[in-house]
Amino acid sequence: MSATLDKTRRCPDRERSREDTSLAGLGRLAHLEVNVRASRSLLESLFAAGDSGNLDAFDRYMHDDVVVHAPAGLSTRGVNSERESWRKARAAMPGLHHEFVDVLTTPSAEAARTVATGTFDGTYGGLTARGRQFTFDQAVFAHIRDGKISEMWEIVDVAALREQLGGD
Repeated sequence: MSATLDKTRRCPDRERSREDTSLAGLGRLAHLEVNVRASRSLLESLFAAGDSGNLDAFDRYMHDDVVVHAPAGLSTRGVNSERESWRKARAAMPGLHHEFVDVLTTPSAEAARTVATGTFDGTYGGLTARGRQFTFDQAVFAHIRDGKISEMWEIVDVAALREQLGGD
């Protein structure tokens, strides 16, 4: 049920209002669900921290031994390796920002669709460009254990990014 509510919250162009959900008539429970859905998911919190450069906050969202599967040779093992990958990403992509479009959560997993934007001005993941703006779609899936991400998969439209940067 909360996944449906999250989707309603994140899509302002939808005609349904927050009150027009399947939980609207459930009194106190509906109020509880509305409060729960107003908070950020682990993925949203992690990416917000990364986008802002608050990489020390990763400890709040990821296990020390987290495994991140990412394209372009950017997979990491351990929260420190993931922090270093974000440092390099932010250096090559000033203004990197992830907008979360859809988020689905369960106690043991999260899935999200994001749109990433920024300016590519360096080298990262085998791509190099100077001053080129970009937008790409991304899907992220995470296993949750004890309230933190234990494993994560990032799927990025690398072909679209390469094309925007003027690559082959």
